[in-house]
Amino acid sequence: MSIVFGWRIVEKIIAGAHDLDTHFVETNPRHNLPVLLALADIWNDAFLHCLAGRIVSPFTEALSSYPAFLAALESQTCGGGNNGGSDNNKSASKGR
Repeated sequence: MSIVFGWRIVEKIIAGAHDLDTHFVETNPRHNLPVLLALADIWNDAFLHCLAGRIVSPFTEALSSYPAFLAALESQTCGGGNNGGSDNNKSASKGR
């Protein structure tokens, strides 16, 4: 990542990841967004058998192709075929 975006950006990403880790460990589960999103994902998969997938919103134009990549990766990992990142499978939706 540092080759593409530069070390200053990578340092900001690492600092943000550290802040998120701290939030995850120190915040009450009722107000902990990573925990709530994980529980909602488990609920949708296990109990509702929902194939709607996940929402991935790139926050910068440099990551605009990431949702399609993530959809293809998840499809291949879960045994499905690669459909080029379309939203037909259990995929990530692109949004801003």
